[in-house]
Amino acid sequence: MPILGADLPVIFYDEAQFSRADLLGSGLAVYFSDFGLAASRTAVTSATMGGDRTRHAPGAGNLAITGSLGLELSPTNAAYWLRHLLGAVQVAGGAPWVATHAPGALPTGLRLERDWRAAGIADRVEVFAGCRVAAATLDLPQEGAVTLALDLVGRDYALEAAPAAAGALDLEHVGWFASDASLSLDGVPAARVKTFSLTVDNGLDTTRYTLGTGGRRVDLPEGFCSVSGQFTALVDTDLFAACLEPALDRTPVSLALDLAHGAGDGTAANERLVVTLDPVLLELASPAIASPNGLEVTVSFTAYRATAPGLAIALSTPLTPGERLYEAGGDPLSDSDLNPLFALPG
Repeated sequence: MPILGADLPVIFYDEAQFSRADLLGSGLAVYFSDFGLAASRTAVTSATMGGDRTRHAPGAGNLAITGSLGLELSPTNAAYWLRHLLGAVQVAGGAPWVATHAPGALPTGLRLERDWRAAGIADRVEVFAGCRVAAATLDLPQEGAVTLALDLVGRDYALEAAPAAAGALDLEHVGWFASDASLSLDGVPAARVKTFSLTVDNGLDTTRYTLGTGGRRVDLPEGFCSVSGQFTALVDTDLFAACLEPALDRTPVSLALDLAHGAGDGTAANERLVVTLDPVLLELASPAIASPNGLEVTVSFTAYRATAPGLAIALSTPLTPGERLYEAGGDPLSDSDLNPLFALPG
């Protein structure tokens, strides 16, 4: 019987200690579009010679846990992925709450489980432990879902008979689409932008294999948080003042991406996500004439630190991010439960 990708659920956990299975947050069902995280271990060929041309037994190489996780961004999953992508978060307000994410120390780690039991393979759950987000790209197409592609790196891999949690919390999925988005440049609506993408790279050190760990990484420390991206815009009479002149003069500008359901006031079914990039330097790119029709230009940018980190992502929801993460049966768990992701103000 064939196994379908749609039959395989994935569960997410926060790790209170790196790669530890006994200190996990609540299990959360992951809604994803592709799951490329995989474990691999090469065989290291022996160079020993012994009188003929045959090889001796190979040894085991280092364990590599790496791959992508693609998802469509929604208010129910944005909080925990942004937390693992950027690290720092401040929660303010109250019903609705606003959680502002910015570059900071990353969380300890996360654990992902891929459950093969639903596909008819008994007692087989893949465990990817000690994972951290190496990089991610937020992408807004001209039409379609707003997506977040995560590059993950991990420490350990195992096969278990059952998930760590008896039942994962299911926060469901109602994603943002391109039609929910708007973009501003220096506070002015950029009505001519077709597509937009933003990439965050955490500079993880993936080389830290040490003796005595069985070929596993001992940790995955983060480095610089690098923020860059690009947008494609239709060329009009404002192009020179909006893009070419600031790029040529290396004048900093600001970008703001706004995703809103409904009224965007942060109440139920009106959740909002605002990505602020300030300051930003645009790269010089003059438009080519490729056809007799309208012209387009793709502009790359880099965000950097001035008086603030250069990137802030504010999520407005009716529940605190901590409550949304650990909601069970309509009863939000308290901020003091095991391994809370978010601290409440005060």
